[in-house]
Amino acid sequence: MNTDRDNYLPGDTLWYTLWLLDAYYHKPSTPSGIAYVELLSPGGGVVLRQALRVNGLEFSQMALGKELPSGDYELRGYTRWQRNFGDSLYFRKTIHIFGNREDWRLALTSARHGSSLKGDSIWIDFVLSGRELLVGRKLRLEVLNAKGKRIISADRLQSTDGHFKVNFGLDSSKDLSELSFRVVDKKEGQDRVSFPLSMLDTSTVDLQFLPEGGHMVSGLENKVAFRALDARGRPLGITGVLKDSDGNTLTTVGCTHDGMGTFTLVPRQGYSYTISVAGHGNYALPVADNAGTQLSLDNLSDSTHVLVRVASRNAIRSDYYLFSMSHGLVVTGQKVAVDTVPKLIKIPKNVFPTGVSHFSLMGPDGQLLNERAFYVDNGERLRVGVGPGRDSLLTRDSVPLEIEVRDAAGNPVRGVFTLCVTDTSRTDKNPASANLLSYNLLSSELRGRVHEPGFYFDRAVAATERDSALDVLLLTQGFVRYEWDTTKQIYPAEAEFTVSGRASKMFNKPYSEGNIGLFALKPSLLTMDTVTDREGRFTFRGFPAFDTAAFLVKARTKKGKSFGIGVEVDRYDYPEVTVPKAIRVWKGDVDLAARDLRRMRDRQLEEEYMYHLKPGELAPVTVRAKQPVEGSDNLNGPGQYDEAINKKQLQQMGDTSLLDILYKRIKTFRFNRLSGFTIENFYRIKFIIDGLRIDDPMIQDAFTSSITECLQYYKASDIKGI
Repeated sequence: MNTDRDNYLPGDTLWYTLWLLDAYYHKPSTPSGIAYVELLSPGGGVVLRQALRVNGLEFSQMALGKELPSGDYELRGYTRWQRNFGDSLYFRKTIHIFGNREDWRLALTSARHGSSLKGDSIWIDFVLSGRELLVGRKLRLEVLNAKGKRIISADRLQSTDGHFKVNFGLDSSKDLSELSFRVVDKKEGQDRVSFPLSMLDTSTVDLQFLPEGGHMVSGLENKVAFRALDARGRPLGITGVLKDSDGNTLTTVGCTHDGMGTFTLVPRQGYSYTISVAGHGNYALPVADNAGTQLSLDNLSDSTHVLVRVASRNAIRSDYYLFSMSHGLVVTGQKVAVDTVPKLIKIPKNVFPTGVSHFSLMGPDGQLLNERAFYVDNGERLRVGVGPGRDSLLTRDSVPLEIEVRDAAGNPVRGVFTLCVTDTSRTDKNPASANLLSYNLLSSELRGRVHEPGFYFDRAVAATERDSALDVLLLTQGFVRYEWDTTKQIYPAEAEFTVSGRASKMFNKPYSEGNIGLFALKPSLLTMDTVTDREGRFTFRGFPAFDTAAFLVKARTKKGKSFGIGVEVDRYDYPEVTVPKAIRVWKGDVDLAARDLRRMRDRQLEEEYMYHLKPGELAPVTVRAKQPVEGSDNLNGPGQYDEAINKKQLQQMGDTSLLDILYKRIKTFRFNRLSGFTIENFYRIKFIIDGLRIDDPMIQDAFTSSITECLQYYKASDIKGI
């Protein structure tokens, strides 16, 4: 999904483009035709949900509520079929919404849980800033559990600079797994800002060890990848020393990229191993197996082949099976005789599509033993050229662009492309941030969030550096994506909108081969009929395109009666929302585009305060010109009138005659036999209807009665304007 921007105001419209593609060929998906898009609040609630009919590509929008509080919101997209493989496959993007009146901004410095002399405690250190001065305000800080229930709070907080340090005493029985906190203005009783809260311990590092192939085997040379994260879940560069259980130093370890790195180890049976990280303590490696198989790859030394090595120790000597898969489809497969001699296998890279693939080793009994992910780049990237249509441009001139797209062989390419025009003086674009290429080829194939995925596709970075970093990434986050056990696939692909359910008679007996009718309440003029099966099940398909719909489903007998027949419509169970435990610190003052949007919002808030407006209303505008009557042709010029009666006013007068309208609306309108019809100081009137003058001053006295009859003949409903 692409959004028009990353920062929004309450009441804005979020425009987005959605692609729904087949994972293997990256072409429009055919099994799935319905996509669900949700906007999730900072606390994990669903703010908006849309269900879209998609044929590979769809354009849509979300109207953001005018009262949305400030914070980081998540845009989530998925299909029903994707739910079979876990929520890590869902599309996710974070956007920021600036809150309404007195939008306060928060930066969380630290939050940690520990023990003190008085027992368990929580320390929270944060900074608040906003449009109004915080000096003298009395605030209350509340900590909420996963259900939104307040568990602890602190009152009468005050600060002279917006910096707050709070210490809570804590009941040891409280669950600290998913917390959030909010700041409440006690004077007005309003929530000012809320934030997800994770208990941080800055002294520790989340250090994960991931042996190549899944596990270490003693007596064999093992490559071990590691990934270091800080308390907020961000990559952390570390250095350390690998030691055995006798205290011997074996090697030093360091990061290749973004807190990730590798080292090799030949574990000895009965020994344990630790890595001592400078300033952060010791971390134990997983225990090596005394028997088993090992699967390792070399994807860097040969540009045309992947080198696969299968080794074993104390494993069953037999034929094993080596499969390679890409996006859930088998690419290659062969038998491998596993014995005491390691087997080396070379497989051409050009048999794999560009993107993430993986090898799997299965035992003689069909059990999955080892897996290893790798990336193949077949050089299929398009060559896109954009240039101005002419050399010189004038101020406020239209800008013609010439766009050329060719494949790697230089052949022209036809397709659907996205063009973005950016003011580089206002936006600091990070080339390492996510884009369509990095998402489709990399991020969507890995579990968890990939930090700065655009780095692995940035041609400004040396190829060797990118390839080495990508290989380490796949060792740490390249987990299994596609389950061999297909019985877990309980969610069918959804090709179109359907309404289904079950009809039953008394004692819950199925209403088999019965008539079921569907009647649209919104939109109208839609009725459908179907017949239940032997189990009483029914399904309505083939709905036309609509925005929002409401239906009445009713069972009927052959005589058209519904008594004694119940209908139960299937309800769609939406996936649970998981809130990331890593704390996001908003950096709106660094992002120039966000800063400009915030300043515009502050100006709007000033106008709302000055003119007593509701959020989103515009300041009053005084229009001094007169609006011409539609369809009229005033002899003095458009809008040059003393008084006008418009169509809307005439519609409210019903069958009132034109003569009565003139008497009622024009105070100086008069009639006498000497002067005829006059206005304002007895000036005679010219009557012009649709451009035709119906009076003549020279003979007006003789035809007074006819003019009167004409004015009495026309009714208000006949007239468009006077």
